[in-house]
Amino acid sequence: MTRTAHMSPDQRRKLVHVFLTDALGDLDVPQFREGLVAAASDLPEDPSSSS
Repeated sequence: MTRTAHMSPDQRRKLVHVFLTDALGDLDVPQFREGLVAAASDLPEDPSSSS
């Protein structure tokens, strides 16, 4: 998780894309895949422990 938090936003998006592609395999579910990708949140550039 720490490595993921230190990735750039583009690197995290690519990681999620690769994971979804592998996890969903040959399933023809483009809307589901698009929804999962859209639901991913971006981490702030300078995270802190406060909410």
